Amino acid sequence: MELCVVAAFQQLLEDEEACIQAVHRLMPVITRSLSQSALEDLINPMIELIQCETSVKLLDRRFLMHVSICYGTHTFLDLFLPPIVEACASMNCDRSVVAKESIMWLAKRYGPVICAKFISSNLLRIMASCYEGFELVGFDEEPKSVFGVILQGDETCSRIESLLSEIVLTYSVTFITVQFLPFCVDLIEQFHKRPSVQLEPGLVSVFRIVELSIRSMSDHQLMNYLEEFIIQKVIYRVLTILLDVSFQFSSVRVRNIVICKVCQLLHSITQKIGTENSRIYASQPFKLIFSTFSAIYETNEELRINVRRRSPENTLFEVPLWMVEDVVDKFAKEWGVPFLSSFCDDPAFLIPFISNTVSSSPNITSQMAHSPPSSFTAYSLGNMSSGNRLFSLSASSPVSSANSLGGLSLCDSGSLSAVWCARVSAAVCGVDNYRFDHLSLCNFTGHQERIRKLAAISNENSFVSASSDKTVKLWSIKPEQDEIGCQWTYPNHTRSVHDVTILADNSIASTDGVLHVWDPFRTTLLAQLEWDSKEGNGGNIMRIENVDRHILSAICSLHSTVKLFDSRVGGWTCELKVSPGPGLTRAITVRDNGNKMAVALSNGTLAILDARNGKINALAQTNSTHTVSVNWLSDSRLLVCDADECGVFLETIPRAHIVRKLQDPVSAAVLTDNSLVTLQTGSMLRVYRNSGELQIETKIRPDELPGTPTAVLPLPLNCSYLIGSSHGAIRLMC
Repeated sequence: MELCVVAAFQQLLEDEEACIQAVHRLMPVITRSLSQSALEDLINPMIELIQCETSVKLLDRRFLMHVSICYGTHTFLDLFLPPIVEACASMNCDRSVVAKESIMWLAKRYGPVICAKFISSNLLRIMASCYEGFELVGFDEEPKSVFGVILQGDETCSRIESLLSEIVLTYSVTFITVQFLPFCVDLIEQFHKRPSVQLEPGLVSVFRIVELSIRSMSDHQLMNYLEEFIIQKVIYRVLTILLDVSFQFSSVRVRNIVICKVCQLLHSITQKIGTENSRIYASQPFKLIFSTFSAIYETNEELRINVRRRSPENTLFEVPLWMVEDVVDKFAKEWGVPFLSSFCDDPAFLIPFISNTVSSSPNITSQMAHSPPSSFTAYSLGNMSSGNRLFSLSASSPVSSANSLGGLSLCDSGSLSAVWCARVSAAVCGVDNYRFDHLSLCNFTGHQERIRKLAAISNENSFVSASSDKTVKLWSIKPEQDEIGCQWTYPNHTRSVHDVTILADNSIASTDGVLHVWDPFRTTLLAQLEWDSKEGNGGNIMRIENVDRHILSAICSLHSTVKLFDSRVGGWTCELKVSPGPGLTRAITVRDNGNKMAVALSNGTLAILDARNGKINALAQTNSTHTVSVNWLSDSRLLVCDADECGVFLETIPRAHIVRKLQDPVSAAVLTDNSLVTLQTGSMLRVYRNSGELQIETKIRPDELPGTPTAVLPLPLNCSYLIGSSHGAIRLMC
């Protein structure tokens, strides 16, 4: 039946007229019943539709929220986010506006760390593609004025600027100092090492990023990064490339346009910082510009300008005379001739260029006396709009540039604390996720007793906690707050809560002996089920585990069977016999959408079965009679945790045997894509790679977390850990 539904839906996707409407209306409906493998078959057709210029409806945040829940955050960020970012640059105004709003919504929804790793990094790359054609506004093919050059990509790029500026205002200037500016420097260094046509538009986008940065930074921050970073590593570095013919450009026209754009940026900076600060901090590029001009042109006794004779070894680019005249005229009018001549080795070179300026500006020296003060004037961020197609720039993790920034006083503006700013910096720089610095990001207050279990939604901005105080609470992670109260408390539990998990549709299943399935966002109860044993003694449901998108497995303290709950049906669908011998179920784990299920029994038996048909594939005898949890590490390896014995890695092929024994008993263990996180005796946090290599070994101190750690949940996208304690405290730590 599922294959028929998928085939019919794929046939609708091939209909050019009906495909977008079909996806928009039917996708939320059919995903309620499809398996994960069937959903994966629809990924490529859906991405192709999102890339279609007429697919405005598919960029709406309500549809994107459903897609992100359906496929999970990892898949959404890797596959669906790039075409949405590209849509910000669409020539279709409606499509561009909707995509822009959705991207900003996603940036706020996922938080600063994920935003820096996936969203702002893609926005920076896409800016370069706005200038791929180097097309001028109007009918001119060649630039005619240095400070009047406007490219068609400027309007498109302004949409991207608006998104980047809003991200900075929402979170912190940290994004500029550890991501935006290092991205610019790395792109310039790439071009310096290997000039290419693909990187030429990136030079113009760099100037837009720098201009956005200086508008967004405070006076103090700008002074910290002005001379060594913005002036030397960006402007001066680009000028050395542009004025040297040994660096090849696709055409002289492109080189001239880039020269015009860098002169515009230089002029914008001087307007921001004032005349005196320009002389102190920005003299290097001006000296390079005017020394190049004087090396190319000379004046004779009649004050006529001629091109100098140069040796064949001279590699200076012959800047067009009209560009020289524009630059000299612009700064002579603003600064005056005496000030401008301080940047020239041969001030007499300026005479032919400024003669007209002097005659038309007799009060030039008095203007200079009233030049802008050295203190900065804070510019407010303008409303900008921008975007275009992503192409592969390899400056995706500017580690070297970010590390060269020096001290990070990054929290002078924005809502993030110093610790959050450090996490953003570490994420951008690609710092190894296997680290724990004992830093507390947020405190979550509300529980009164032991935390039994923590479970997070795939986007990692919300999580639930189960406690011995008979409550399950829903929390939201808010980077701008240090102490956070719960969003909602589920009110229907009457006993201590043993376990909690989140289903694929973000509904929550929890058990206090009775299974409760509820929707936290609509605050409605979907199902409430007891074990309902035929023998009349139901017992308590102690553990629950997701099998696939729709099926939940449960075990009971008084039985040796596993029951399966189907969210589509709203009740039990089958009961699996685990072992022919005696023994009660104690722990359960599932892998590969039910292909492999392992159940630990009270008599030490470990049963491995297929949850799809109930077939027992293997029975193994272990020494663990008080098993608290089991976890699949690979297709054939398990972690078995006993209340009294040390945790063991158990290999199930060809026969069950112990391959490694841990140092201490394990009270909690969670497996992520590439690591195993455990809490062990003595408040020890240990993190292992999937290969079993120990990466982190540290003790959670009482001053960091009141009580003894009892539950842990790694958040790999945010490179942090949620840790719950015996006193009901929950901390987000890194």
